[in-house]
Amino acid sequence: MKKIIWSFLSFIAILIFTGCAVDNLGTAEKSVPLKLYRMPVKNIQLKGNNINFYVKNGSLIKNNRKIFDENGDIIYAFKIDNKIYYVLKCNNNLYEIKNLNNKKIVKKLMGNSVRVFTDDNNRAVIALRFSNNNSYVYDNIYLFNNKGLTLINKNLNLGTPYYRVDNMFIFFPVTQNDETTYNYAPFNVLTGKFIDPKCLYSTKWLGIPVSSYNLIGVAGNNLIYSYDGSKGILLLAINGETGRIYTLLSYKKTKNLLIFFKSGKTIVLKILNNPKLEGESSLAPENLKSRTKYAKLPGKYIDLNTLEEYRSIDSSFTPITVPEYYTSITGKRLPHAYYSYSLNTINMTELNQLIF
Repeated sequence: MKKIIWSFLSFIAILIFTGCAVDNLGTAEKSVPLKLYRMPVKNIQLKGNNINFYVKNGSLIKNNRKIFDENGDIIYAFKIDNKIYYVLKCNNNLYEIKNLNNKKIVKKLMGNSVRVFTDDNNRAVIALRFSNNNSYVYDNIYLFNNKGLTLINKNLNLGTPYYRVDNMFIFFPVTQNDETTYNYAPFNVLTGKFIDPKCLYSTKWLGIPVSSYNLIGVAGNNLIYSYDGSKGILLLAINGETGRIYTLLSYKKTKNLLIFFKSGKTIVLKILNNPKLEGESSLAPENLKSRTKYAKLPGKYIDLNTLEEYRSIDSSFTPITVPEYYTSITGKRLPHAYYSYSLNTINMTELNQLIF
């Protein structure tokens, strides 16, 4: 019952924050740019940013070394201007933000619950809830950067902790009556608003509004998604803060194979030069690790975090597999992995989760 209520509230919130109406089905087409975005070209190699620290079981693990704090459990860690900070949960509803280098207290917060969201722009959003009633509404929303802690919002509903979180985005599942998730409503914690990659509903099937976009993943502040409309299949990016939309690729103009790469939080799209290559895939793979043979072939490299083109990428980047599932003749649900893929393949794939 709770899930149904949350799905309904998410749906209503989408309509409120985006201004889109379900029966206004033409609005999705109007704001998609016709021309491809001409991105800056950097004739250098893009360096990866592998993250060498994470939090586990109350400790911070950096370069395979466990770091503890005797005053409590470390529950979050993030980097600002190449300095690592962590959030410590102490007794009596006390939280402390500390600098890892000297373990000095940067800020103390009093509350019942804390959540932290970070991006690649030397910022962290810290949400603080005062009550202990397990509400999903957080009272104070702070921005933490090299200038300190600033209150930027109040009383934001951040959903359950089980919703996917990526950078500054929370993905609220959008469901139908049978509670099957068929897409996600991305919520930007920094702005306190839902992000709508092109009005969500631009067509109807049996009278039901159906999403015409396929959310692919998050790269920095950009949501990457494919969109199938009257202009054909497009690969688009929408900036979560400004709302600006960038058309990155058109299937009408480019049918070359694609491969996504990842290093830390940096996501790269490679467009292979050879238009005659065939896509690589595997039915029922033993795992989803990429087995592409095209990773080192010539191509164009686009940093999806910054929307800039690079000459090449360094060895820290690894190719990303596009997962899908199919039903065998025995009725068993089996994985299907794409290792190199066209834009059409990505758009047609029924993704059960974001690729990156």
